[in-house]
Amino acid sequence: MGTNRREFFIVAAAAAAVPFARLARAFSKAQDPAPCRSPFELEAGGGGITSLRFARDTFSTNYVASGQALGHVHVTWRRLGGAWQQLRSEDVEPGESRTLPVSGLGIAAEYLVKDEAGEALAVAVRLQPQGDLLHWRLALRNPGASPVEVGDLSLPLPMHSSFDAKESPTASVLKHSFISGHGSYLFWMRSNSVGPYLVMTPEPGTPLEYWDHTTGRPPQAHGAGQTQGQQRSFRAYVHSAAVAESIRAAGGRWRQPHTSLTMAPGEEKVYGFQFAWALDYSGVRDRLVRAGLIDVDVAPGMTIPSDLLVWVAIRSTDEVQRLEAEHPAQTIIEPMADRGGRKLYRVRFRRLGENMLTVRQAGGRATYLEFFATEPVETLLHKRAAFITKHQVRDASKWYNGLFGEWAMDTRVQLARITTTASKAGACTK
Repeated sequence: MGTNRREFFIVAAAAAAVPFARLARAFSKAQDPAPCRSPFELEAGGGGITSLRFARDTFSTNYVASGQALGHVHVTWRRLGGAWQQLRSEDVEPGESRTLPVSGLGIAAEYLVKDEAGEALAVAVRLQPQGDLLHWRLALRNPGASPVEVGDLSLPLPMHSSFDAKESPTASVLKHSFISGHGSYLFWMRSNSVGPYLVMTPEPGTPLEYWDHTTGRPPQAHGAGQTQGQQRSFRAYVHSAAVAESIRAAGGRWRQPHTSLTMAPGEEKVYGFQFAWALDYSGVRDRLVRAGLIDVDVAPGMTIPSDLLVWVAIRSTDEVQRLEAEHPAQTIIEPMADRGGRKLYRVRFRRLGENMLTVRQAGGRATYLEFFATEPVETLLHKRAAFITKHQVRDASKWYNGLFGEWAMDTRVQLARITTTASKAGACTK
């Protein structure tokens, strides 16, 4: 699985042989940067954005990790019936691809990769500020003569989320993420909670459906020839059908749909994301609504006893068509009167365990809310008390006879019995 580096080409130099005009038109739909000063201060290198800062920030926080670049893409693809091939754009050597200039600040990069049969996949990436936003657009094109399937399309997000004791506390940022279809979003904030927060939202036709972590190239350290450990980055997936094979093989139970993309010869597909700044938590929620996503409030919570009601409040600029239950025969959903610009629902789960509610909006957009229903609290307390007393240590030969100890459900071992035994064995005697 993989592709030899020699099979990558500089698209700019091969434009006469590879028709990228439609990709160029797709990107040209974006407006030119606004004449006012952008709130994004950017530096480019390594095929992406190496420095991303707020232009009027109180602190000198670079939201991108040192030695890393934002804007790379990972693609797992194949001809129909063929073996999976991989493109990791950060692994492409400078002589095999390059960052192309764009008007204003930002970067654009283009890649062409071929499999052993000569079938190709073209990938174009562009990050550019426009007004108050930073747009990130990706375009895939099948320039070959047979259909191509894209199993995975994922975006490594190498933000500065590792805290180093030698750095200022405001040098790093904390990630918050909600990966759930068309309502997905991420934002990063400093540990002192002082804004602004960097918010990433998908554009209407670009859902996110899965996430994991990936390791990129080790960043260059101070001193020639020295490198630090590999950077571990959060990675968000637009498509994840290929990685789903390994997830299922490992016994994973990811519950959202895994999708792929099949492109006919000459077909292209464009995806988009937006970065924006928000002052605080409330600003993040408002930004979600302005971006066409949903702002959701749930009370009392996502884990709920089966004898209690759940209130779901949804705010969006786009109409919520309906709320669907994963188990409709065992779920009661009552639409309530709108209040404060929010659609209200009252929900009761009769089925214990995992319960998913799907928020449906126009254009086939879906956002998934994953709940867990338990037995009533009184029942849980009684069962827990009965279990603890049943497993009380009753051994007169032990110094801890009568102990109520913790129990590991996975190994079925009483943890306190092991701990206290070890402590007694290691105790000093006079």
